[in-house]
Amino acid sequence: MKFTFDVSKCDRIFDELLRLGHIKINHVIPPLEELKRRAYCKFHNSHSHATNDCNVFHHQVQSAMNEGRLIFPEM
Repeated sequence: MKFTFDVSKCDRIFDELLRLGHIKINHVIPPLEELKRRAYCKFHNSHSHATNDCNVFHHQVQSAMNEGRLIFPEM
């Protein structure tokens, strides 16, 4: 799948979607100090990879964009 958004911004996209209530999570995201020290995926609550590298989250965002459920303002 070709992504039409900057996947390097997935961490920020996740944070904004969470802030706006478009994403609900059942876990606590570790403190910023811990996130700086090692990879962490906020979507999976896992230290196996970073949110920016999460293929599942990339596909979820792109699908929402393709369906018109998510629109990014032009920059």
